[in-house]
Amino acid sequence: MGLFRKTASIATLGVVNFRSKKEKLALAEAELEKTSKRRNKLEAELAAETKRLNRRARRAERKAAKAEAKAMVASNPVSKLASRKATKRKAKKLSRSAKKQVGQAASSVADLVTTD
Repeated sequence: MGLFRKTASIATLGVVNFRSKKEKLALAEAELEKTSKRRNKLEAELAAETKRLNRRARRAERKAAKAEAKAMVASNPVSKLASRKATKRKAKKLSRSAKKQVGQAASSVADLVTTD
């Protein structure tokens, strides 16, 4: 590219420019295109990372809200009684006490019947 220009530049010790305006413009445009491609790539990566972090933050917020709700339920004594295990235990206890009372009533009736 411009062999005469290159020779003249060397011969005049730089008075004549080594690169022509067209060459400088072509190099600048190539550099600009390279830079814009890199910028677009980085913007896409940034958008993807932002989306991923937002998703992660929403997940963490939901998890924290669930944990807070669970803690509120666990700290409430009424809800403890309403839990299935507590209800089953209470039902078994009532059943045992009812059986015991029936057994006592039956034995007292049997005593009355045998004494008469």
